[in-house]
Amino acid sequence: MEQMPYNAGRMGGYKHTRDKKLLCNVKVESMNGFKLMTLRKNGTLGSLFINRRRVLPLGVWLDAEPHKTKGFAFRPLWHACYTMNAPHLSMRGRVWVSVEMEGVSTLARCAAQGGVWVLAERIKILEVVN
Repeated sequence: MEQMPYNAGRMGGYKHTRDKKLLCNVKVESMNGFKLMTLRKNGTLGSLFINRRRVLPLGVWLDAEPHKTKGFAFRPLWHACYTMNAPHLSMRGRVWVSVEMEGVSTLARCAAQGGVWVLAERIKILEVVN
């Protein structure tokens, strides 16, 4: 397997190995990233597709929960990004939030889907970025 360095800037140094689609699981104490969320008319935040009705508060650790949803691959972890980049998703009614993540692993996706996705066992929403 080829070693692929990643300089995560404010997230600290980070390395992983590439193996076709999946990148090896890398458990990190804490790492910051970004997540695209729905901003509801009442000002609350929610997930885009899975368990959409749940209100996601700022400043609280949220454990990933397994929710099988018709039409979506079963991925029972939080999905986030290193940067605010998700070209395959519309920004209508959505905002980027900065998140702190624990229990992190990565999943390689095509560039049209933003490249590498960060998967986390827990997240804490820090602030709305835009």
